[in-house]
Amino acid sequence: MDAFPPIPEHSFTFFHFDNLEDQMRTQTVLKDVYGCIKSLIPEHQVTVKDTGKLESKCEIFVENLRREDIRITFWGDIAREFDMERVKQLSPPVLAVFTGLRLAKFQEWVTAATTGHTCIMINPDIPIANEYKAEFSKSGDKVKGTFQTANNRRDDRQNNKVGL
Repeated sequence: MDAFPPIPEHSFTFFHFDNLEDQMRTQTVLKDVYGCIKSLIPEHQVTVKDTGKLESKCEIFVENLRREDIRITFWGDIAREFDMERVKQLSPPVLAVFTGLRLAKFQEWVTAATTGHTCIMINPDIPIANEYKAEFSKSGDKVKGTFQTANNRRDDRQNNKVGL
């Protein structure tokens, strides 16, 4: 006989993308983001400014229900181990939770980057998923695996007036 309800396996604190910049100013805690994966830039090597060393990097662009997007940069082992091909093969919409992200402002856009505490869950079974599935199933959105540069994606954002 269970006297208590089951303990939830996951708990998240999601913010609207347009509130992320305010959160950056007032807190240094790590943030969680949820959205529909729209495009992927595969893992590649970049030189880290602070150290001058090469490191793996890949990027994912995620949209919320208001069709605002955010770029999430994966670094190091997370970039090397994340299976983008598997994500591209999933039936749309592909929804994801990214926890423990560090927020920063880059060229007037709020961006997020992985940390040692980041956890990624693809198509998690959480209550907000139903609303996202309904919205993103209408448009037949697919994940676009692309080999475009980050600069091209930024140009797309400016041309489409998408962002925070």
